[in-house]
Amino acid sequence: GARGDGGDGGDSDLADWRTEGSPYIGEHLTRTVEIVATGTTERVDATVVRWIDADTSDFTDDSGQPAALYHVRYASGSVLDGDGEDLEEHEVLESMPKQVAAKLKLKLKRTEEAGTRAGVEGGAGGGAAA
Repeated sequence: GARGDGGDGGDSDLADWRTEGSPYIGEHLTRTVEIVATGTTERVDATVVRWIDADTSDFTDDSGQPAALYHVRYASGSVLDGDGEDLEEHEVLESMPKQVAAKLKLKLKRTEEAGTRAGVEGGAGGGAAA
């Protein structure tokens, strides 16, 4: 993941993290994680509980670009149950069933396109939530 943490949301102020405005909020994930102490892997369930947009986040992706982060809360696992981790968007999508991920990516694209059109047309209050 981008950053693991004890549930405080990483380096950015917790106040900057949002619980709405992303289609990923509330989505259930299944991740395969390595348990370092035992050298084994385990499949664990998690839920996306909050996010921070790329403009607000202090995180940059592998190409050096600002990137949004999604905080997940683990709901199972011998070690991770109740813990949290910040994930990049591609990690969230890889942890969802393929059909759900495809539907959410399409929904996100349509929201972004609508925001772009509203901004170009000068629509009052237009623009997608970041």
